[in-house]
Parts: sequence; C-alpha cells; structure tokens
Amino acid sequence: MSADDAAKTLADACHAAYKKYPNSCSHSVWHVITSLADKDKKYQVANDLVDTLAKTWTEVDLATAAKLANAGEVVVGGQKAKGNGHVIIVFPGVSKPRGGYSAKDSAGKSFNVRSAGLYPLAMSTSIGSWAGAMSDGDKTVWDPWGTDKGFAGVKFWHKESGTAKTTSAKAASARKVLNDHNGNNPPANPISRYFA
Repeated sequence: MSADDAAKTLADACHAAYKKYPNSCSHSVWHVITSLADKDKKYQVANDLVDTLAKTWTEVDLATAAKLANAGEVVVGGQKAKGNGHVIIVFPGVSKPRGGYSAKDSAGKSFNVRSAGLYPLAMSTSIGSWAGAMSDGDKTVWDPWGTDKGFAGVKFWHKESGTAKTTSAKAASARKVLNDHNGNNPPANPISRYFA
C-alpha cells in the first residue's frame, strides 16, 4: 500500500470514529486503534489509555508524529488529567496554524482563539464544550487543549512496525545530535520552541 493510500485509510478510520463516537475521545481513539493498529486492543478510558501507551508504545516527538500520520501510521496524542484525561489521533495532512476559531469562556462569552504556529492535524472528540476539542481533521493537535500551557504536557505514541522503527531510530539519532550540538538537554518536544 502506498503512503497516500495508507494516509487515506487512516483519514477514513478517523472520520468513521468521529462520526460514531462524537462524545467520547477514548472511544473514538480506541476505534481507530482497533481498526488499524491493534485489533485486539481492549477499551480503556483516556487516563488508563495514556498509562498503557506510555508503557507499550513508543513515544515520538511532534515532527515524527506528523510524518508517521502522513504515512498512514496510527499516532495517539494524549495527556492525563484529574478526573478525565484526553486522547486524540494525529490526522494525516498538511500542518496548519492552531486556533482561528470561535470559542466560549467559562462565563459563556465568545472569543476568537488566536492563530499561531504550525501543528499537525487531529481527530478529536469530546463530551466537553470546548470548541477546539471537536476536530474531524479540521483543527490541530494543539486545539483540544487550547493553551500552550495545556498543550505542554501532551505526549505522542506510536505502535512500532518495521517502517516506524526506522523513523523512530532516525528521530532518536536527530535528538542525540541536537543534544551533542547544544551541550544540554533539548525540550521534550524539540519542535515546540518554534511555536509561540
């Protein structure tokens, strides 16, 4: 299967999950995982899924997550939170600025979320009312969290295949070069320093 065909397959699985589970991030992500990456994966709520992925999948940086998604590989993004965490799928396509949509604050007042940076696209569903948490590939991986502070703790994981192992090895090598070059530890997400 070509990378374009694989990316279309991933996009189709994301669209189906978005439609089937509009009010549950963990169900929509589970749907994509069981459709394409691990047909035997048992359902877990977001916080438990984040714990499992951290132990059983490979963590990748944001740039690698985008490349893998564009090759049709399943990449899950997520962050635990008190009560309920949130999980998403990195959606294939051209990165775009985060924000650029209307949302409401806790008092119900509308405001525009400022556009900035370039981020990979996301498939995200939610029972909550935050406008950025609903994305059928039309918003970015930053938008479900809605702030730089909220997004800072988001991690991305991929279940490695032969192709992904090569990509992850290249990413690890690039991180080592960055460490050696800078003489210190880079941020957990090296690409984040380019986004305000």
